[in-house]
Amino acid sequence: MPKAFRLLPLATYLLKSVQCLTKYHLLLKDLLRFSDSASCTKELQKSLDGMHFVLKYANHSTHQMGVTGFPTDLVEQGELLLQNSFQVSL
Repeated sequence: MPKAFRLLPLATYLLKSVQCLTKYHLLLKDLLRFSDSASCTKELQKSLDGMHFVLKYANHSTHQMGVTGFPTDLVEQGELLLQNSFQVSL
């Protein structure tokens, strides 16, 4: 199979996407820092706030993939509250 069509784990592809999102976030921060127009600054800040939400959601989704052994869909449980490695015993 050619290298271009080699299958990689899903987490590999997600990591690349999250890295791109981080670059957009940094770009928006730089644009905001160097903007001198009040209307542009307001729109850039709204965009940056939106990117914060997207980054947080992507980060939580990536961590939810690492949860194993849970009997139902994690999305139904609501927002991720704790992000760390731990083991639960019943």
